Amino acid sequence: KLKALLPFIPQKRGERKGEKVERPGTSGQPPAAGAEEAETHPVDTTDEKHYMVVELAKPMGIVFEANPPPNGGVCAATFDEGGPAALHGRLRQGDQLVGVGATCVLGWDVDRCIDAIVADPGELTKLTIFRGKPSHLYGKSGANR
Repeated sequence: KLKALLPFIPQKRGERKGEKVERPGTSGQPPAAGAEEAETHPVDTTDEKHYMVVELAKPMGIVFEANPPPNGGVCAATFDEGGPAALHGRLRQGDQLVGVGATCVLGWDVDRCIDAIVADPGELTKLTIFRGKPSHLYGKSGANR
């Protein structure tokens, strides 16, 4: 399943596969006193451990909503009790939708993401999810797609 994630994992500018790049908060230095966790412990969006793939029947029982500006993109807002997503149990409120089937939906609006889910021909639709804050995924300037 990890191979399914690879097309959706963003590459940092100036970084090549296999090249080790030290990121802020990963140098082993203690966090600055009083700094917010999001700023001192950023999520490495190129690390597969922050992604998952789920396959759900439609209707999925997920209410998606737009992330607040300037982030862009879509997150899971709520789950219908007894719906496929709630019964599956792996998704959480705030999970970022980054892929539908074989399509990258980074930065898309809610309507376009829903259209991609509806258009998916499979009995089960594969969603690729990023677990983290939208600011981790899209950066300070928001979606650039």
